[in-house]
Amino acid sequence: MKKKIVSIVTVMIMAFTVFAITPDKASASGKYWLKINVKANVVNVYKKTNGKWKPFKVMLCSCGKSSTPTPIGTYSIKKKWRWKQFHVVSGQYVSQFNGNYLIHSVVYAKNKKPGTCKRGEYNKLGRVASHGCVRLATMDAKWIYQNCGRGTKVTTYKSKKAGPLGKPKKVSMAGSSKLGWDPTDSIKKNKKFRMTGPTITINKEAEIEYGAAFDLKAGVSAKSKYTFQNLTSYVKVAMVEYRPDAESEYTEVPDKIVDTQQAGMYRITYSCYNKYCGRSAAKLAFELTVKPEPVEEPADPEIPQQPDTPETPDTPGTPDAPVTDPAGE
Repeated sequence: MKKKIVSIVTVMIMAFTVFAITPDKASASGKYWLKINVKANVVNVYKKTNGKWKPFKVMLCSCGKSSTPTPIGTYSIKKKWRWKQFHVVSGQYVSQFNGNYLIHSVVYAKNKKPGTCKRGEYNKLGRVASHGCVRLATMDAKWIYQNCGRGTKVTTYKSKKAGPLGKPKKVSMAGSSKLGWDPTDSIKKNKKFRMTGPTITINKEAEIEYGAAFDLKAGVSAKSKYTFQNLTSYVKVAMVEYRPDAESEYTEVPDKIVDTQQAGMYRITYSCYNKYCGRSAAKLAFELTVKPEPVEEPADPEIPQQPDTPETPDTPGTPDAPVTDPAGE
């Protein structure tokens, strides 16, 4: 009987130990770290890259009012709910980080009714408004809900400086009605959806020499205009077209390559899609001119050089003939 009791206690201790240390282990090896600036009202997301935490993206939020502040400290995400009721309001994409303190969307008047977002509360994003929770636009709450698992480290702090990426602007919820759709909610039913795709930037020479090396992806970058996230890795070459001269029509190059040993004009269309930025991909076209192959002018024929002629020495002069008087005189 004693052995059985000892075994049960041992199992209970082991179970408790696993439960207690799992969040810490997950936090230590987590991919992301949320640093929430409760004064500037931004969530700075850091990503572990090559063993170091680097700024990844930033989100606008509403933290607790002075009467109901968001607690300061370091915690970790524990539970999640797709929708959750908070007394008389609700929120979606909910992540718990400290007891009753949660990260979630801006509040809704009715639970599981995405068309009942409170317009007045939504437009407070970027300044304090909550009872201690961290409110976000739906797109941002959804990102955390889907990408930051149990154990993800969450640090709350106060600073006048927003963070390394600055403070983004919010997508305003237009209209005069008290309830409506969050303009960042990508659900298909949302006709008020206002998000647009990433911003693509191209920094390339528009003209290159015949036969020069050319990298399609070099000089092309993209980022989210809402969270300043670098999306360059999402950039794709959507299409490459070619025409031999300005009078010709462009035709598509099936294998999407630029042959710099074929002079003419190329039109390269880049695309970038990220589901947290919009419903469709952003596109941007770039025109490149490959100069004609340089023509080598024939070299002037070599004229054989004449050998130097040796100087002829002076010969002694012939004496003048005597002058004869024709008259014989």
